[in-house]
Amino acid sequence: MNIYLEYRKKALYVTLSGNASKDNVKRFKKKLYYFISEYNINNIVVNLKMIDNKDSIYDLLDEYDVKYGGDLVVID
Repeated sequence: MNIYLEYRKKALYVTLSGNASKDNVKRFKKKLYYFISEYNINNIVVNLKMIDNKDSIYDLLDEYDVKYGGDLVVID
């Protein structure tokens, strides 16, 4: 899975592509939580248009919502 992160206009834009295997989702989770804690980012936009097996990503995004709240937009 490829992960492209860009911070602009007070939001973190994340574009994911490829296969969302469990290992790839763990790697993404680690990066996402690092950016949230290190830079105090609350607004996140996640683009899932180019992802296969989106269920594992949705589980992570549900976990994020419970843990952090914040503004999370998912483009599917």
